[in-house]
Amino acid sequence: MIRTISAVLVLGVLVLLVAESAKYLYVAQVPKSVSSKIDPSVDKLASVLGEAKTSLGSLYTIGNIFTKDTDEGITSRNSISSEDGGEIVLKIAVFSDSHNDLENLKKALEKVKSLEIAKLVFLGDYTDYGDEMSLKKSKEVMDQAGVDYVSLPGDHDIAETRDESNFVKVFGKTYGVWGQDGFEFMYFDNSKNFTAINSKAIIWFKNNISGVDFLFLSQPLATSDMSRVMGIIDGIKDEVVYAQNKELLDLVRSSKVRVIMAGDLHSSSHFVDPIKPDLQHYSVGAVLKSQSLEKLNLQSPRFAVLEIFSDDSYSVDDVTLD
Repeated sequence: MIRTISAVLVLGVLVLLVAESAKYLYVAQVPKSVSSKIDPSVDKLASVLGEAKTSLGSLYTIGNIFTKDTDEGITSRNSISSEDGGEIVLKIAVFSDSHNDLENLKKALEKVKSLEIAKLVFLGDYTDYGDEMSLKKSKEVMDQAGVDYVSLPGDHDIAETRDESNFVKVFGKTYGVWGQDGFEFMYFDNSKNFTAINSKAIIWFKNNISGVDFLFLSQPLATSDMSRVMGIIDGIKDEVVYAQNKELLDLVRSSKVRVIMAGDLHSSSHFVDPIKPDLQHYSVGAVLKSQSLEKLNLQSPRFAVLEIFSDDSYSVDDVTLD
């Protein structure tokens, strides 16, 4: 046991050192107006390792590489629920970051079929570079599953065109609201790392957020260390985009939204809002199975399930694929 813990500690330190070195190389070479993940010509390795640094927030995350999750693949995370939870009213599956891993995407969808899911929300990064062919392949897999779903683009899904045009052509609109069983849900695209959201979308958000209970985003507005959120990518801040982040977060805090679920980090985590404690921020882990440093998932492949109960409480749990 001591030998295993020591090995995990050493590996964690090594990964952090490499990630930190890559971060400084990245900052020195990449202009702030260009996203490392949007521009395929920029060194992708530095960006991925930068994400790895963010993901290594605890030794539990590192240790998870070597151990399988228990409870038949369902790992309970922080949730707001009553003592008995009440009767389950609604289940929503939340996927993120499959990055062309169609095998794991199919595996995740098979698990969804057994969970009595009412709807599925995909938070972005179906693909590596957002080419139309890859997007279509992912859509074909999603459609064949027979699950009611909505999709957001991730920053990789807009890489080829540097906008959402390919994604919209394949999956349709990138924001919307729906009501179900007395609750209101919103999905909203904030995937562009260093490009401001257009004014039309911002106005739409302002006009629709007030009645929303649960919000789904491409990338987080807030995390515990704020190293990778909308407008800040591995320490590189875009002032215009970050100002929009604060604007959106202020609107959310003044609304009835209780939960924000976001993708992009390749890591499952939970964060209580410091300004509005009853607002919970969840980062959803990646469906992707690690294949290389460019396709890295430091946790076991997974997705999240949001359960809403008859007493108005809810829970958020992980479902692992391995």
